[in-house]
Amino acid sequence: MVCLVLDHTGRVWCAETGSCILQYVGHGGSVNSIRFHPTQDVVVTSSGDQKVHLWKAQFTALHQELLVCCSLYYVQWDIV
Repeated sequence: MVCLVLDHTGRVWCAETGSCILQYVGHGGSVNSIRFHPTQDVVVTSSGDQKVHLWKAQFTALHQELLVCCSLYYVQWDIV
């Protein structure tokens, strides 16, 4: 289960225990969208801070940060 909260984080919760198992920290605004890559161990988050973050899914260390022109409310993987 994934939860986006106004404390600038994205969190992954265990559906069986209800405990937080991963917390993605690093955005300067509310995290508006989070998507897991369908075939790779990567997560993308977007935020009101005008940044997109790429994360290694099993870790909470930021892999790459992209600056965009405006606040993003939705991200999606485009698999070709």
